[in-house]
Amino acid sequence: MAASDLFKNIFTITGRTDLVAEIAYAIKTAVLKAHFADQWSRDLVEQTITPLTSVSTYDNRYVFDIKQAPFTRWRQLAYARETPNTNPSSYSWDNSSSAPFQVRQYQKIEPDSIFDSYDRMLSNTIYLAGNALHVRTSNPINSIDIGYYINPDADTSSATFSSWIADEYPYIIEMEAASMVFKMIGKDEEYQRFAAMWPESIATLRSNLLP
Repeated sequence: MAASDLFKNIFTITGRTDLVAEIAYAIKTAVLKAHFADQWSRDLVEQTITPLTSVSTYDNRYVFDIKQAPFTRWRQLAYARETPNTNPSSYSWDNSSSAPFQVRQYQKIEPDSIFDSYDRMLSNTIYLAGNALHVRTSNPINSIDIGYYINPDADTSSATFSSWIADEYPYIIEMEAASMVFKMIGKDEEYQRFAAMWPESIATLRSNLLP
């Protein structure tokens, strides 16, 4: 749904066509809140990063800045794996049984968990420190697939405004934005009534997206 349609519907609900800036803020907040409510599979994208240049040939460590790498509206790391067929020597292949390639997966860890109980640095791991993704592998690699969750483009003043929740479940955004507007103008009864719809709306969205 276009941002202009959200505005029209919220104008109708609240009766406050004069609060354009306030409603724009409420829509943006509601869109972000809806997308942040869960790790929605529809917010998940995959980006292949290649070529890779190791910053340490000693331990096969690769580092890249999420703001400089081609990540769109980065939100949260989901997974990382070596791009299939980019480094066949690192895979196992059983010619007798024609077993498939085993694609190396990288374990997500916290920055303070890079060492094991023997103070040895873990291999085949990935972690985020500041704006940098750090990958350490047991073998040199040429390419890596990064799965991550993206933020919606919630800027209502932009032609690029984009949210699949706003497109397919606009009432979630409209009810939540309306509740914020009612709160701003001191209509507590209306605010509470509309705000109370949020848990059920998110629960409905979650159930609709179950496989």
